Amino acid sequence: IVVHMMPDLPNVDFERDVEQFKEFFENPAFRADGLKIYPTLVIRGTGLYELWKTGRYRSYPPSTLVDLIAKILALVPPWTRVY
Repeated sequence: IVVHMMPDLPNVDFERDVEQFKEFFENPAFRADGLKIYPTLVIRGTGLYELWKTGRYRSYPPSTLVDLIAKILALVPPWTRVY
């Protein structure tokens, strides 16, 4: 089983993103073989685009996203392959 996760969604801050990944890796109910991490993208014509356009959504700056991914990768257990 490969799980797809997307950090930086609306109404989720850095700390909550980290906590979600900790829960995913530590909870025995989620013993996935693989993980794909997709950063949130703002795409014209979507609800997220409308939130972004009106200032109700701001994505992480690149340096914050790099820090987040580094924290996530440090949590990955040996049985989980990251794609």
